[in-house]
Amino acid sequence: MKNHALFKSGLAEFFGTGLLLIAIVGSGIMGTRLFEDNTGTVLLFNAIATGVALIALIIIFGRTSGAHFNPAVTLSEFLLKKIAPQKAMVYFLCQFLGALLGAILANTLFSEPAFQLSSKERVSFALFVSEVLCTLGLILIIQAAVRHGWIAIGLAVGFYIFGAILLTPSTAFANPAVTIGRIGTETFTGIHLASVGPFLFAQFIGAILAVPLTRRLFRSP
Repeated sequence: MKNHALFKSGLAEFFGTGLLLIAIVGSGIMGTRLFEDNTGTVLLFNAIATGVALIALIIIFGRTSGAHFNPAVTLSEFLLKKIAPQKAMVYFLCQFLGALLGAILANTLFSEPAFQLSSKERVSFALFVSEVLCTLGLILIIQAAVRHGWIAIGLAVGFYIFGAILLTPSTAFANPAVTIGRIGTETFTGIHLASVGPFLFAQFIGAILAVPLTRRLFRSP
C-alpha cells in the first residue's frame, strides 16, 4: 500500500512537471509566432500561460503529491522534515524526467525538432542573484500559503511566478527541473547548457536559505 501511494505521488509529479514544461515552452513558441520580434509581449504571454498553468496544476495534483513539480521545493520539504528521503529521491527523478518529456512534447506540438540544444546563453551575476531570490521567495510563498489549502497555494504560486517572470532579469526559472527541460528547446524559453550550472546552483542555494527562514517565520505555535 505504501509503495502504491509513492508510485501514485511520483506519477503526479511526473505528469505535473511535464504539463508545466508544455505550458512554458509551448507558450514561448506560440508567443513568438504571434508577436514575432515584440519580446515584451512574448514575455507577457509566456508569464500569463505559466502562472495560469501553475494555478491549475497545483489545485489538481496538490492532494496527490503535494504538487512540488520542482526539485528545489522538494529539497526544502526534505530539509524541513516534511517528506522522507525515499520519497524525495522519487520526486527528483520524476520531476527531471517529466521536464525533459514536456519540453520534447512542446517542441513536437509546434512542429519543431523534438530535441534541440538551446544556444541562448544566460550567464551574469545579476541572473545568479535573481534565481537565488526567486527560488527563496517561491518557497516562502508556498510555506506561508500551505495552511490555507490548495486553492490558496495555487493562486499564490501562480501569481508569484507571473510577477517574478516579468520583474526579474532571469525571468524566474526558480526550478531545477524546468531549467534542465529548457536545455532541449531552441526557442524563446531555451537556456544554453553552459548556463545551467550557475542556475541550478543559485536555485538550490535559494531553497536551502529558505529553510531557516521558514522555521523562523512560519513555525507552529
